Amino acid sequence: MKIQRCSKKRHINLRYLATIVGLSFALAGNAQISVDEMVGAIDQLIAQDQLESAKEQLAAARELNMKDERLDILERRLALFDTLEVPALNTTIETIPSASSNPDTIPDLDRVIVTDLLDSLIIALENGELDKVQQLSESSEQTDALLKALFANYANVTTRTSELVLDEASQSFFATLEFLELKTFDGDIAYPADNWNLHELRIEKSSGEWQKIRW
Repeated sequence: MKIQRCSKKRHINLRYLATIVGLSFALAGNAQISVDEMVGAIDQLIAQDQLESAKEQLAAARELNMKDERLDILERRLALFDTLEVPALNTTIETIPSASSNPDTIPDLDRVIVTDLLDSLIIALENGELDKVQQLSESSEQTDALLKALFANYANVTTRTSELVLDEASQSFFATLEFLELKTFDGDIAYPADNWNLHELRIEKSSGEWQKIRW
């Protein structure tokens, strides 16, 4: 998981680097450190994806009995990153079955219905409507946990989907869903980790009707 402030460059700010180094020496010598300095240093470490260092600084702040709501927020953010470090889903564009060799065998009405179903899922995802997403989905336990974490910690998400492909053998439609950006409640932009940003979506027909989207 990589976090980037919308208004900041990705490379580490030299002023904050000096602050972080200074804090490390100060902690070693038990010098007085302000909460503002600690919060700023930890926040910058998170912004630069140096999560282990951020955890160490946070632990040091706790040892000094520092209490501040901003430290609690940073602690929850770090805990979220651990939650989102899920096992690789092994889903890529290449795992989607090849398109039907005969497009005329794809019923237009079926494609319209499935497209509408997929569009409804995407709208619900990007609007943060977890109940609607769950209503449209038949997700694995792993995916369900990921979705709950995303909805609980991000204001909205940006996604992209591939074109629908019909697998004639199973009479199922497939598509790939990709999470592109996650916007935090304080305006930061988070970029999904490579091991969970891609998801295979599968829509099957049962009893003459297209059912929930499986992923």
